[in-house]
Amino acid sequence: MSSELSGLHGLVVGGTSGIGEATALELARRGAGVTVSGRNELAGAAIVAQMGELGVADFAFERLDASSLKATRAFAQKITEARGDGALDFLVMCQSTASFGGRQETDEGFELKLVLHAYSRFVLTEELLPLLRRGDAGRVLSVLSGGMHAAFTDWDDADLKRRFSLKRAADAAGFYNDLALQRFADHPDNASVGFLHASPGFVASKWGHQTKAAFLIKAAQKLFAKSAADCAQIMVGALRDPRYATGFHCVDQHGEPTKTTSAHTPENVAAMQAHLERVYATFG
Repeated sequence: MSSELSGLHGLVVGGTSGIGEATALELARRGAGVTVSGRNELAGAAIVAQMGELGVADFAFERLDASSLKATRAFAQKITEARGDGALDFLVMCQSTASFGGRQETDEGFELKLVLHAYSRFVLTEELLPLLRRGDAGRVLSVLSGGMHAAFTDWDDADLKRRFSLKRAADAAGFYNDLALQRFADHPDNASVGFLHASPGFVASKWGHQTKAAFLIKAAQKLFAKSAADCAQIMVGALRDPRYATGFHCVDQHGEPTKTTSAHTPENVAAMQAHLERVYATFG
């Protein structure tokens, strides 16, 4: 085990499988303390046990169902209390759903993909920024579709209640990540924190294995995908890259800078802020 990240601590949300699990273990291998969160308590306990075998002293599993924004906010407050006077150095968010169906509404009235891929990530970031600002290496990493999505500026249907399609949901979530993380980066209080929206590329994981397309997905992963462990090395490398120490950055599957859409404008950042204020007001 390396001591590269000794004394630092990361929270990996969606960390009980796939890229999230591999990233949690990669952070631990480099000496960081890690809190893993997800819905699967058995998987979480197994990952914590693996980290314990690496000799990491500061590790834990905390359950979170990120499909509930109210539960996500309460979770973030619990993490804040648990850290006490300590800092949070890395916030890595990988929570996702591989559903290929139509619009799925959560109990709080939001579209599920937008909640997992966007809104819950922004709630976590908002709540945990005080911890991230305490240390010298604060980084926020949202693993989704950096540089790969189109713009989505249909602000009259920002929550996809009128017109839903998988493409609209994917573009909206990706574009919202760019804008929301840019908004966080622009705030002067966050000048010491780096905000990254990354695309992992095609990764061999359990993503999509419970869908009707499972056979095709598994076959394609076997032929073309990188391993989750290889992806995690790239993602953790990006967390430590001095190019991303402050500000907002879109990062490709190789950990290199990539472009945002042409609609990445101050006007759309402001529209994103207004939309999030409506979302936050709805769940309290």
